[in-house]
Amino acid sequence: MNIFELSLKANNYRKSNDFEKVLDITTSIPYDSFNGYLLYYHLNAIRKLELYINFFEKIAKIPIDIEVLDGSRIEMKIIVDQFFLNEARRVTIHSLNKIIRNIKNSFLDEQMVKYIILKYISNLKYLDYRPEQIDDFIYLCNTKLLKFEDEKYAWAEFDRWYNVVIKKLVAEKDVDQALENASFAAEYSLKQRNYFLFKRAQCLRMIGNTEESLVVLQSIENTAFMSEWIFVEFGYCLLDLGDYEKSAHYFIKAYGKIPNSNFQKKKKILLGLSEAFYKLNNHLGNFLALHAIVKFWEINKWRLDESIVVSYNRIRDEVDIKYAELSFDEAIRVIDENLKKYLKTSVNRERKFRGLIAGMRIDRAYFFINTEPDITILCHKELVKANYSNGDMITIIAVESYNQKKKCMGWKAKRVLPEV
Repeated sequence: MNIFELSLKANNYRKSNDFEKVLDITTSIPYDSFNGYLLYYHLNAIRKLELYINFFEKIAKIPIDIEVLDGSRIEMKIIVDQFFLNEARRVTIHSLNKIIRNIKNSFLDEQMVKYIILKYISNLKYLDYRPEQIDDFIYLCNTKLLKFEDEKYAWAEFDRWYNVVIKKLVAEKDVDQALENASFAAEYSLKQRNYFLFKRAQCLRMIGNTEESLVVLQSIENTAFMSEWIFVEFGYCLLDLGDYEKSAHYFIKAYGKIPNSNFQKKKKILLGLSEAFYKLNNHLGNFLALHAIVKFWEINKWRLDESIVVSYNRIRDEVDIKYAELSFDEAIRVIDENLKKYLKTSVNRERKFRGLIAGMRIDRAYFFINTEPDITILCHKELVKANYSNGDMITIIAVESYNQKKKCMGWKAKRVLPEV
């Protein structure tokens, strides 16, 4: 029998609802001999017999240049829908990835492959998807067939899983691969483009390309995505480039965006802020401010930057000497002798402290904190509104040290006591 006769015979069996015989005929014919009608009968039989897994395995062998009838497209869409409705939860992620690889090389046109991939992504949440299987998902997304506006429900999965991919790669120190994926996601994501640009900037800084990282950050600086972590990334970029003062400015902006209740976030940002102040004051030779920051690190047991650890002992000794000299300043002794006489209430003590900070009398302010353990000072919001001076850093140190101690008591204070 020739192909035309086999097609007629298969059609007769189809009309009599004998789909098993239809499938016997279509599977007995080499797939490179298929025509559009045989393909339609083949798909129709698969759908009627609910052989969805069989469909994906067989369909990959049909050559790309076959003429596809509209009826075949409808049959295929129904089969794909039924597969993901009835079968997807019973197959593994690896078998699905194999299916995607197979159909990518079959007769299916680009639009149908897009449809299947989108159905696949939207069903990932039903599957046993583990971090070690991310490479398969990267392969899927790198087909670059996902850039179109319909079926938007799948893009939430695209953004969510690419976020997992990038975070996993960064955690494993595979920054180059993370950069590649962040760049791809930024290009194709519909709603999270600015977020993936931020991740790209982060990866660029981690591999040492700070200038380009700064350019990427500046491209999203005035967008609605300006979260605290954008400010933090700006701060670290400027810190690496040596602009310590502007770096501190961005860290303080980030610090001010976080609610007081979220101490862990504030602590991470404060670490970057203290590094910026450390490098700035080391550059300016401000040993008193350095002493405050070093003491802050010691109190909070924070990890020091490697470059700081190398010279930590030398700087600490030098700072202690300079601080000892400043501690014997005549004005400080006058304040010490007359403290209780003209600072009788907590309000007056606060005003005096604020006056010292405003006048940039850092030595007196720091001494004032140490000699008045019960002093009340400003709350976080008021602090970060101030200019980023060395005095603010000392004030923030006092606030954070106190709040860290009080946090376990569940005490929300508008005024806080220093403990430096």
